[in-house]
Amino acid sequence: MNGARPGDGGDGGGSRWRIRAATAADLETLARVAASDPHGSWTRQSFASELGLAWSNVQVAEDVGDGTVVGLLVWWLVAGEIQLQNLATRSDRQRRGVGAWLMAHLLEEAEKLGATRIQLEVRSSNVAALALYRKLGFEVVGERPGYYDAGEEDAVLMDWVPTKQGPGR
Repeated sequence: MNGARPGDGGDGGGSRWRIRAATAADLETLARVAASDPHGSWTRQSFASELGLAWSNVQVAEDVGDGTVVGLLVWWLVAGEIQLQNLATRSDRQRRGVGAWLMAHLLEEAEKLGATRIQLEVRSSNVAALALYRKLGFEVVGERPGYYDAGEEDAVLMDWVPTKQGPGR
């Protein structure tokens, strides 16, 4: 979805961010945003590879006021399902609703595309992300023991089914 949305960021002040497709010109910025995520492992090359995949959607959230990239979203659409690959917010913009706004965009895209579900995996220690996903209606469907950090941390598997939860519920 292009363009800004009203009510973003919870301040009642109207539009704060807009979403757009990332380009090769964004690679350094994407890598910096990803590097600020303590749970992240994506590099400039990771994003460059994603930009070359036909089924991959790499998007950035920009501040409407100054054009600063404040977050990113990477997702695949395969066989009618969306797989969330990456969601990150610039460290100085965290806890301001950017991640929730990006996820609301993804839920809208899922419905527009007729996706049958959204799947994601998240570190078991990422309490903020787990809370956000649960708030948006994602349900835990499994676990991958020892998935992260050479077997040191589990991945929690979560699904969102549009027909079951509806948009963002």
